[in-house]
Amino acid sequence: MKILFITEKWFPEGGGGEIYFYNLTKKLEKHGHKIYIISGSPIDTNINNHINIIYEVDVKHNYRSHSITSIIGRIKYIFQILLKLNSMKIKDFDLIHTTSPVASFISSIIGYLFNIPVIISVLTFGGYKWPEITHNRLNGFIYRLIERFSLKIMPKNMIISISKEFLKYLVKIGIKREKIKYIPNAINLDIFSKHHTPIFKKKYKISNNKIILGYLGALEKVKDVSSILYALKKLNDDNKFFLFIAGNGSQKLKLLKLSNELNLKNCIFLDKINYNSVPNFLESINILILPSISEGFPTVCLESIALNKLIISTKIETIQNLIIHGKNGYIINPNKDKVDEIYKYCKDFEKKYQNHDDLD
Repeated sequence: MKILFITEKWFPEGGGGEIYFYNLTKKLEKHGHKIYIISGSPIDTNINNHINIIYEVDVKHNYRSHSITSIIGRIKYIFQILLKLNSMKIKDFDLIHTTSPVASFISSIIGYLFNIPVIISVLTFGGYKWPEITHNRLNGFIYRLIERFSLKIMPKNMIISISKEFLKYLVKIGIKREKIKYIPNAINLDIFSKHHTPIFKKKYKISNNKIILGYLGALEKVKDVSSILYALKKLNDDNKFFLFIAGNGSQKLKLLKLSNELNLKNCIFLDKINYNSVPNFLESINILILPSISEGFPTVCLESIALNKLIISTKIETIQNLIIHGKNGYIINPNKDKVDEIYKYCKDFEKKYQNHDDLD
C-alpha cells in the first residue's frame, strides 16, 4: 500500500504523538508498505530515511501553542497544502493517516475530494476542554469546531482511540462505535525495561542523598510547569530536593524568569533531549511530575513506570489507569491545591527514605 501521513510536526520534533507515528511508519515500512509524508515542518532525513517526503510546509508556528498567532500559522499550513494538491498526485494513495485537529481537518478534505480512506489517530482529545486548554473561549471554539468536523461530520473517516476514556468521549459526541478502534499506546520495552546510566545526574554532580524531581515535555501553558517551581520553593527549606526540567516551548523564558525570581538554585533547565537519552534522563530522577491541565496519553508516563519511577500526576483520565495512588505514584487535583499536593507527596517520599544515604 501507498500510505500518506499528514502531520503538523514530524519526529524528532514534537512529542509523544510524533514518536508514535515515527515508530508506526518504521513498522509499516518493514512490512513492505510505501510511506509518504506531508509535514508542517522540515524533516530530518538522517533519521527518517525510510519515508518519502511529498511536501514540507515550514510555517514556523508553535504547534503546541493555541494563540491567535499560532492559529494564523495553522491556517497558512492548511492553505499551502490545499493549493499544492494537484502537483502532489494525491489520488495515487491508498490510505491517509493523520492526527491532531488541524492535520485531521486537511486530511478529511483531501480524503473526501479524492475518495481516499482516512484514519485519524486520536492521541489527545480536547472535547469540551478546548477553552480551558487554549485559555481563550474564541480559540477554544475554533479548535472544537475543527475537531468535530474531522471526527464527526466526515462519515468515511475511521478513528483509532489510544484510550478507553477517549473512546467514551467520542461515542458521547455522536460518533458511531463501529467507526472507532481502541488501540492503546505502547512503548519499546527493549529500551525501557533495562537499566541505563543516569548521565544527567552524573554530569551535574548531584549527590546520591538528593531527591531529584523531573519534568520531561513541552513547556506550554497547558502543562502548568510553574506549579513545580512553586512546589520546589516550598521544598527548599532543607535543601534536600533538586529539579530537572527538560523541554522547550513558548513558556520557557517565563519559567526561567520565575525560577530566578524564586531564587531556585537547585533547578536546571535542559533543552529538549534526544529521544535516545530519555531512559538516561528518567534514570537520573527519583520522581516524575506531570502537572498538566490536560493530556493525551503521555508516553513518558509509561516509560517511567517501566523504569520503576514514582509519578506525581494530575487527575487525567488516561493516567489514572496507570497509577495506583500511594503505590507507584500519586494523583493530584489538576485545578486547585496542586502546589500543596506536590509538596506533600514529595515530603512523603522524603520521610520514606530519610534513613537512606543513597537513593539510587
